[in-house]
Amino acid sequence: MGARTGAIPGNRRAELTESHGVAPSSAKAGCTFMPVAPSTARLVQRLAGWAMLALLWHHANQYAWMAEDAFINFRVIDHALHGLGPNWNPGERVQAYTSVAWMALSIPVTALTHDPIGATWLLSMALCAWLLGMFWLASGRLTWWWMLAVLIWVSSRSVRDYLCSGLESPLVMAATATLVVLSARERTRSPERQAICMAMALALCALVRHDLLPLLAPLAVDRMWRDLSTSTSPARQTAWRLLRCSLLGAWPLLAWSLWAWLYYGSPLPNTASAKIVTGWDAHRQALHYFAYMQTFDPWGCGAMAMSAVAIWWSGSRLLWPVLAGLGLYAAYLLAIGGDYMAGRFMVGPITLCMCAWALSWRDVPGTRPPVGWLQQQSPRTATAASLATLCVLGAATLNVRSDVDTAVHLPLFVHGITDERLFHVQQTDLHTLQTSGVSSRWRQQGRLMGELLKEEPTRGPFILCNIGMAGYFAPSQAVIIDPLALADRFLAGLPPAAHTELRVGHMERPIPREYMLSRLSGTNQFSDPLLAAYYDDVQLVTTGPLLAPARLQAIARLNLGTYRARLQRWQPDDAGGRLLVAAGATPNRARYCLGSGGELMGTAQAQGQLTVVTLPQLSHQPPQAAAPADAPKTPATPPPGRSSGG
Repeated sequence: MGARTGAIPGNRRAELTESHGVAPSSAKAGCTFMPVAPSTARLVQRLAGWAMLALLWHHANQYAWMAEDAFINFRVIDHALHGLGPNWNPGERVQAYTSVAWMALSIPVTALTHDPIGATWLLSMALCAWLLGMFWLASGRLTWWWMLAVLIWVSSRSVRDYLCSGLESPLVMAATATLVVLSARERTRSPERQAICMAMALALCALVRHDLLPLLAPLAVDRMWRDLSTSTSPARQTAWRLLRCSLLGAWPLLAWSLWAWLYYGSPLPNTASAKIVTGWDAHRQALHYFAYMQTFDPWGCGAMAMSAVAIWWSGSRLLWPVLAGLGLYAAYLLAIGGDYMAGRFMVGPITLCMCAWALSWRDVPGTRPPVGWLQQQSPRTATAASLATLCVLGAATLNVRSDVDTAVHLPLFVHGITDERLFHVQQTDLHTLQTSGVSSRWRQQGRLMGELLKEEPTRGPFILCNIGMAGYFAPSQAVIIDPLALADRFLAGLPPAAHTELRVGHMERPIPREYMLSRLSGTNQFSDPLLAAYYDDVQLVTTGPLLAPARLQAIARLNLGTYRARLQRWQPDDAGGRLLVAAGATPNRARYCLGSGGELMGTAQAQGQLTVVTLPQLSHQPPQAAAPADAPKTPATPPPGRSSGG
């Protein structure tokens, strides 16, 4: 390393070029800078940091809301804290939540706060602070570059909508940014230990969401390969070392998969089986999703394209891993048909691109723009750029109304895709939660189930779409059957109803009457041998003794696909009223999920016959000035009738 002869103290160009192995002589001839006093630089840095914190605080409060699916997690958390296990219905081991890591964080925080909504808000704010730190490390502690990257990232509508939504999205963004930063860290351990740590980080990201693997695996594998490969070792030997380190580092994912396989009977969440089905045009639906995103979040899509071009222009080695991750993730979305929540599946790719863009300028010691230009800015220029970036982008970001947060007005549903936050903005936004609690017809349905069970404890099971809010505000003993199969292992294995128009993420299943009779009587009532055997195995897995040999054999049959092919060929037979049908259903309409609120049906067994009663459809009413006497004092107080001790 050459001596720093003639380097002016505080000269960022000399410091950065030397840290990258470039001699200070490569600077422009005769270029001198007027350094800014260290105290002034520190003051500007602190002011910029506080301004960024205030901006994110504004976003977390103005755009905070609770998604309907978040209340599914809240019910599972409540059951786990009251000794009923991390399940949807008491006594049924079904994984109705998607993110293992999000639940692992939410349960202890909820136990401390006794408020699941407040707990998710606190977690979201903590993860926002963590994200700021990751962007700070990625930007090389260059204040104005850090501010520019964060402000472009937070200007994405997808990021704003899901920064504090009760879902695992902030943890997805934090895990993505952390892995990007780890992939650029200097080697501080032996190559094998470094590779094992990277594999462990990737495994933890998979516990946040399994679908982060195609997005982040290329980045992790590229770094592991660079750590393990040497000029003298052949590629085959490096590949074997990489495989060994990957298996050693993947122990968190392997340990969870083994526990989930033993407890739930499957290493994957039940929501994956419910949403990912065959027999429909997923590729076409995914193309609709991509087209919708260009209109829904043009800033986020443009930021991803811009960052890819900037990474290519800088000559950074991050280019191909990032492009490979985006390509694999796009292929995954094509395979499953995208998502019905606009923007939810895009927060990971946007965070990956923006964090890699912030990192790319210092990833190589070259002098091509913008690398060379960034490296030779004086502290005075950087200070001016920081203030200009904060004023321009901060004003543009803050000047957005959170209730109509879009420049183009899209229909509420486009090819089954919806602006989920706009749908709930008057029901579960932060202002409504603070003043009157959750304001939704589904909360009223939960209260109605509680009243019915108080009058008749043996009432039910209840059949209900949109199970989140209604399920959380219903008593713990309420057994709720979900036609969309998010929380029902038996229905998740059945093919979707053929006569209904399939919507991505909402694959409605037919409900055989014999299934409801079997649940009410406690004995297998199926006449079809295939369904009878499948029902027995599902019951063993979800309710049988944990380590019983028969249960372990049933788990093996279900995971090896013993019934999958035959169930996909099974055709529901309407003859003789073998299927439950909601009032008002037609051959071209859904059987149970009628309208936006769905039909709430109660079932009972009278003299060996199944009685289906369609309960009153509740219309949405604006919140009253005075809450009813039985209303909770805080928005997240467990509803009346919910078990307090399991």
